[in-house]
Amino acid sequence: MPKTPAISMTYKEFIETFVKTEKTFMAYQQGRYFVRVIKVPLIKGVQALYASLTYRPERNAHSYGFEFGEKMEVVGFIDSEKNLRFPTYEFTSNMVDATDEIAEEKRKTAIAGAIQKEVDKLALAEPLPVCDKDDPAYINACQILFMADKAKSLPKHNDFDYYITDDALIDYLANTPEWASKIALKWASDFGGHRDTGDVTNLDVYRENLAFIEKVKETMENIKADKSNKLHRYIEMKNAVRAKGAKTVMVDFKTAGGQIASTKINADAFCRGDYTRLSSISLYEISPCHESDRVASLLPKIKTESGREYPTNDLPKDDIVAIKYGGKAIWSKKEETNENA
Repeated sequence: MPKTPAISMTYKEFIETFVKTEKTFMAYQQGRYFVRVIKVPLIKGVQALYASLTYRPERNAHSYGFEFGEKMEVVGFIDSEKNLRFPTYEFTSNMVDATDEIAEEKRKTAIAGAIQKEVDKLALAEPLPVCDKDDPAYINACQILFMADKAKSLPKHNDFDYYITDDALIDYLANTPEWASKIALKWASDFGGHRDTGDVTNLDVYRENLAFIEKVKETMENIKADKSNKLHRYIEMKNAVRAKGAKTVMVDFKTAGGQIASTKINADAFCRGDYTRLSSISLYEISPCHESDRVASLLPKIKTESGREYPTNDLPKDDIVAIKYGGKAIWSKKEETNENA
C-alpha cells in the first residue's frame, strides 16, 4: 500500500503564517489533501475562516488538487484580537497537525456563559424571594451531602439556545458593547411559565430557582452542624463499604423480635443516592430469593390503615448494627440515647 505523505502544516505554523497575518488566502498540501483557506470579513475585526479539503490521489503526483464540485465550509473564526476561535473537528483533524495543544472551546458554551453573567446581574439586582419549599430543600440537601456532588446537583445555568444566533456569535467575537446584556433583557422578559397568580417570565422562574438553591445550601449547613442527624450515619456506612472496594458485605441487623440476624447484601446498596434509598436498603439487593424472603420474615410487617399486614420490601439502615467484610467489622452502630427520627 502506498505510504501517506508526511503532515506538512502544524497548528502553530497555521496561526503564525495565516491567522496572525494580513493574508486573505492560503493553499497548501496536507498529507494526501490539498487545503485552501480564505478569510471572509463579517464585521470590523471579525472574520470567518472558510476552507476546502480536496483529496489528491498519490498515483497522480501532478494533480492540481481541484474539483469543480468543491465546496468551502466554515471551519472557524478569527476574533477582533486575531485569535482563531471555535475550530471545527474537520479543521483540527485533517487540515493541520494538531499535535500542538489546542484548547477545547465550544461555541454555545462560551456565548451562553457571557449571557449568563448578565442574567445573574438582573436576577440579583433585588433580594431573592422567600423560599418555603422546606421538604424538597431538605431532600435535595440530603442527596447532595450523601453523594458529595454539590456542583452537579445545583445547576444554575439556563437554556439560551434560542438566543444564540449567528449575530450573537459575531457580536461575541467582536466584543460588541452591551450585546450580551441586550440578549439577557430579552430572555428575562420572555414567557417562562404559569403560576396560580398568572404568567411569569424567565427571570421570575430563575429567581425562584436561585432562592431554592440558597435554601438547599442553608439546609445543608444545618444538617452538617446537626451531628444527631441520621444522614451522617448513612454516609459513614457508605464510606466504610467503599473503602474496602467490596462487591458484597455481611450485615448484622435487628429483627422484629429484638434478636440479631445476618445476611449478605450487595455493597452498592449502601451507595445509592436516591432519597428513598438513603435510609433503607431494598430486599432485592439480597439474593437468592429465598434468602430475601427469610430476611423479610424477620423484619416488622407493614401495617395498613385497615389493619392488614404485609411483608416489608426494605431493610431500614437504622436496624443495621454492624457491617462486616472478610469476617471483620468495618462499621458498627454506636450506642445512642437520643436518635433523630
